[in-house]
Amino acid sequence: MTRNTQEEYKKRIREKFETEKNGVYTDVFFNPSRAKLRKLCFELFKDNTNADDLKSFESFFKYKFSLDCGKKLKDDTDKFRPIENFLKGETEPADFETINMAAILVDFQPRPFSKFFKKKIISEAIPVVTKTEINKPSVPLPDINPPLNIVNTTNKKRINKKNGILLAAIVVLGMGFSVKHIFFANKQCMEWQKDHYVVVDCSSETQGFVRIPFDESLTDFRRIWPCDTTTFFKDGKAVLWYCKSGDEIELYNKPGFDPVYEKPLRPITEYMINKYFK
Repeated sequence: MTRNTQEEYKKRIREKFETEKNGVYTDVFFNPSRAKLRKLCFELFKDNTNADDLKSFESFFKYKFSLDCGKKLKDDTDKFRPIENFLKGETEPADFETINMAAILVDFQPRPFSKFFKKKIISEAIPVVTKTEINKPSVPLPDINPPLNIVNTTNKKRINKKNGILLAAIVVLGMGFSVKHIFFANKQCMEWQKDHYVVVDCSSETQGFVRIPFDESLTDFRRIWPCDTTTFFKDGKAVLWYCKSGDEIELYNKPGFDPVYEKPLRPITEYMINKYFK
């Protein structure tokens, strides 16, 4: 299955940047500079209530946006240098924080990268079914009344046995499909709660946690709090993954992204263990 990659994400952001040169902020994007991008950033975030954008801002600047952080932003003007160079095509930033901030400035969707990454997976995982296909049986129904004068008694018994097995399989599959859609029709979302994802009804009110489309691969995704008996490696390979949040290291049992700040997780190393856990 083809997935949207970081390179594709960057390519699409640059394409949006070229379009925005003729847009509302043409004076900024026609010849972008750190100072222009910083001023635009403040203007965009003054009325921005998007939770993902606010997380990207905090992840990039290491502090939360507020209307009185203009002075801090001015002091951090040089932080816009990698964004400026990226949009101009002069450099290729490796960190997701820079790329996500560039996506916000040019208003590229879907963002951040984690949503862009999952979009194609979700669209491929949910095939479009036409009305004709719904009414059409996926398995041809057996002929329950074969001509009696064509087959002998032994062959009839074999055919009936095969037909019975086939019908039973169809009934079981049909029941499974019905049960899933009756009991889990609306539970196609997940929310992060403390250390794991909980499957929830998409139409329910959020409890203040991060909510994402249902992803079966994340049902056993867990945050790990290490102790004296924690296993970090098996056969010389890391079995835990981490991301750095401020001065803290968060551990998880699977690769992927940090659920809150959406930073990519990296395999744990001896260096990080010695520095933060010993």
